[in-house]
Amino acid sequence: MKIVIAGLGTAAFAALLAVKKNSSNAEITIIDKKKFDLQHSCGLPYALEKKVGLERLEHSINSEGMNVKILHECEALNINKKDKKLEYRSLKDGSKSSAEYDKLLLAAGSEPFFPAVPGLMENSTAISTTGDIRALEECLAKARKAVIIGAGAVGLETAYALKKRGLSVAIVEALSCLFPRAIDSDISSQLEEYIKAQGIGVFLNSKVDKVEKGKVLLQKGQINTDIIIAAAGVRPGIKLVQDAGLKLSKFGIAVDKHMRTSAKDIYAAGDCTEATNIITKKKFESQLATTAYRQGTIAGENITGKRSEYDGSISCFASVIGEKEIASVGLNSHYAEEAGFKLVTGKSIAADRPEWFGKQEKVMVKILADKKTRKIIGCQAIGKNASKRIDIVSTSIRAGMTLQQLGNVEFSYCPAVSQPYDVLHQAVDFALRKIK
Repeated sequence: MKIVIAGLGTAAFAALLAVKKNSSNAEITIIDKKKFDLQHSCGLPYALEKKVGLERLEHSINSEGMNVKILHECEALNINKKDKKLEYRSLKDGSKSSAEYDKLLLAAGSEPFFPAVPGLMENSTAISTTGDIRALEECLAKARKAVIIGAGAVGLETAYALKKRGLSVAIVEALSCLFPRAIDSDISSQLEEYIKAQGIGVFLNSKVDKVEKGKVLLQKGQINTDIIIAAAGVRPGIKLVQDAGLKLSKFGIAVDKHMRTSAKDIYAAGDCTEATNIITKKKFESQLATTAYRQGTIAGENITGKRSEYDGSISCFASVIGEKEIASVGLNSHYAEEAGFKLVTGKSIAADRPEWFGKQEKVMVKILADKKTRKIIGCQAIGKNASKRIDIVSTSIRAGMTLQQLGNVEFSYCPAVSQPYDVLHQAVDFALRKIK
């Protein structure tokens, strides 16, 4: 069987492993724009901070040992569905060719999103490739000020990295809080306080009207700067699919639960593809590496004849900004109410371990549940081991657990790392008191 994969990111790599596991003799050809194999994109801000070497984000997958043909620096141009060929072009010399397939996987990933702001694209850079970091490094020797447009994970992690590199940094966000898609304002305010304490400026509810060289013009005032970074999110890479006439939704390539597109023998996975929210049962953009990996695995298994199903995502995510860990899962209050849930919430702030053991760190947890069924639909945490609590709640949501059931779950205890009455249990109990 001949399998062609367009793109080589998290979803494509997961699919490759699944195919090789189930069909070791499959002939696999991968067409990708990069000069190297895998890029670990989530590490880019940390490379800028010098926490990890940039070269470590450019990863080889040992394709020769896996009997996989990778065509580097090549761009997929057109899908010939009738003859089952993927046409592509070399980025080195412009020559064109095609690869025949029995099954085709589209895994083009995503592209940086530049809002329709005059001058933004011409006067800013995104943080999406190792090449972006190298180009930015060349500017840092002379730069003193930076403005980050967007307060999601990439924007905040990049802001902290540039501050650590000695720049004066400001974050501009059009909405009312940091991480507006993932967390509520009461949790976000804790992070905002920490970021401001690092000397980073935060401008919320601030719409950018225009960008000029060395200048960001807001509705109220302007910020002079040497570097402008656009971190307003990403959009699915769907150009190839649009030209081929495959079905699209507003969230990316439309797929079924087997990751099949609307065209026979063509699959799609990762950031270019829509996902299903397990809680609301509605389609959405996940844009998380964990979702891409799971979708890629399911696609690879189905390509090789195994009947596997992808049932969706609950947006389990984490970020580390300086010494502050923040994580969330499921719906925040805005999206929960938009989906029609009548909410009950519980929130607690507590120390990570007993006072008598030594230095403590504060942890805040907020849990969200459907008041009618008491089923958990979301959770947010900030502080030490925030992701640990979120992973527990992610499991609880998957299992359809209620607040009472999660409250009955026994956690491990050792005074060096935890409390006998964990902050997550406290948040659950506060929520239960509101409905008893």
